[in-house]
Amino acid sequence: MCRLFLFLSLLGCELPAIGQSHIQGQIQNFHPTYLNIYLSQNESDVSADPYRLDIEEDGRFNVTLSTPGSGFATFYHYGAGVNIRFWLSPGSNDEIFFDQQDPIGSFRFEGTNAAANALLNSGEIKRTEYYKDEPWVKEMLKVANTKTLLMTEVDRRRQKEQLRWDDLKASGQMSALLYTTLSKETDYFWSYLLLDLLTDKGVSNFTGVESLRVDQLNDTDGRRTRYYFHYLQQHFEQIYPEADHMERSEIFKEKLDKALLEPFWAHYLGQHAVLGDRHHSLVPALIDFEGQYPNSVFLDMLKSKIDPLEDKYLLAQEPITADMEIFESPDDFASIEEVIERYKGEVLYFDMWASWCGPCIQEFKVRYKKPLNEFIEGKPVKVIYLSMDRDEAEQKWIAAVKRNRLNSVNLRFSGDRSSGLLRYLGIGPNQGFGIPRYFIVNKEGELVNAAAPSPSDKEKLYAELARYL
Repeated sequence: MCRLFLFLSLLGCELPAIGQSHIQGQIQNFHPTYLNIYLSQNESDVSADPYRLDIEEDGRFNVTLSTPGSGFATFYHYGAGVNIRFWLSPGSNDEIFFDQQDPIGSFRFEGTNAAANALLNSGEIKRTEYYKDEPWVKEMLKVANTKTLLMTEVDRRRQKEQLRWDDLKASGQMSALLYTTLSKETDYFWSYLLLDLLTDKGVSNFTGVESLRVDQLNDTDGRRTRYYFHYLQQHFEQIYPEADHMERSEIFKEKLDKALLEPFWAHYLGQHAVLGDRHHSLVPALIDFEGQYPNSVFLDMLKSKIDPLEDKYLLAQEPITADMEIFESPDDFASIEEVIERYKGEVLYFDMWASWCGPCIQEFKVRYKKPLNEFIEGKPVKVIYLSMDRDEAEQKWIAAVKRNRLNSVNLRFSGDRSSGLLRYLGIGPNQGFGIPRYFIVNKEGELVNAAAPSPSDKEKLYAELARYL
């Protein structure tokens, strides 16, 4: 096996197989055991689930990756607040070294794409996510303080950057595809920045500013750089400023080719979620995306960002039904045994919770509650929500029952009744316990599981309930 020596020739190493690329190197002053890297998905520069790159104690790493197509790999450096990107292509060998405490100043590359990767991550190429806060942008706006001057200055910087790629291409230090991609990135980045800065300056007349041409609307090569998607998003939002996310989704489907629709749509939804957009149409647009692409590699990333909003949206669509019973009076049931006796003949699934308990509320999500209700429909099973709220929190409890659409039997046990409940479950006075907690009583009124699965356990819970039917 080829030993790992930083910045020595890779000629002695075994070349990766077709559809694979090899990266190795070392990170100084790096203490975690792994680094999350986002690989190119469908040859597009849109993040999906990260690849876990294992890092040894001395900071070394060595991995062969599956790369069916060419594209950027990315990881975010929180200390510097920048995305570190490098180009991977089938059959490439790359070696990377940097100091975690000074990533921009210490980056060095060797191998297939060394020169382009080095320039891409240098201070010369401006690719920070929050570029408006960068000194060079503020300085540029001071000098180029009119629309005409700003357009001229942006074009000058665009041409200067393009010359660097031209030089690397002429010297044979980058492939034709990487040259095409970086040339397009230069074009789209500076076009995107110009439109964004002009919008900030209150310019509404974009006469003279190159608008999105028809051939750019479906630029297959452009999808390898996220700045094409930034530019494309900006274009649609300026042309259709009043459209909501669902309406724009329909426009995307009409205007974009199949190869671009999925990654761009994922980019668009992800960007709005990251920026804290809480428009009511964002969740239906995500649901529409999931319907179109149920196996999309971007889906987990999108749902992780939009899930909190989706929970509220879906809950708001769920009505309060006649099945919701709230027994407010302490006189309704003096003990847990009385509750069990009343509903004897059914399998009882008790959900112990409180209005102040965050993990308890999490289990009320529609994604957990709905499949449970579907499982028990038509079966002799009843869910009983048993609150541990104290008397002074009675109104908060009732409000939480309605807000979380607990459409079943709702009780509140406090004082002596809660002590009796704990004894029933075999929990002594000096024993600790926590909520949420779940227990099951069979049709004969016998406690058969004092620590049952939760609604989020789904199939495990359904299988347990089925044992007693």
